[in-house]
Order: sequence, then C-alpha cells, then structure tokens
Amino acid sequence: MSDQLVLLTQGDEERSRQIIDAFAQKTGLSANRRPDGVAFELGPDDHRIEVVRTLTEIDSGWSEHVALGDPGAEPSST
Repeated sequence: MSDQLVLLTQGDEERSRQIIDAFAQKTGLSANRRPDGVAFELGPDDHRIEVVRTLTEIDSGWSEHVALGDPGAEPSST
C-alpha cells in the first residue's frame, strides 16, 4: 500500500483546485503541490480515509475535474 495519494487536475483548473483544497481541509491532509495536481503524504491512520466517498461528498461530479494519480509516476509538466 502506498504512503502517498495523488490527485491530478483535469478539466476546469479552478474547480479542480477547489475540490482538492476542500478535500485537504476535510481530511486534514497537507497537500504538496505538483505541476499536474497534488500529492498527500499518508500516515498509518490516513489509510482509513475513504477517498472516493469524501470526494463525492464534496462534489458529486468530482471525476470531471480530479483524477486519482499513480504515486509512483513522475509528475507531468502539462
């Protein structure tokens, strides 16, 4: 299990950032900005966070603006 959660921006950049910021606030995780989104470092208890459920509570259309990324992949510059 990875100790990092990556959320990628897609679609409307402003809405993507709003959703990601709300996710960080709701979960208490600190966001590390990347060119293509953010990475959250996960502690032992953070693996209990229900990521999809939390994103859906924030915005039911979240997947139009945010994608789950691969923690092992290099950040994209696009």
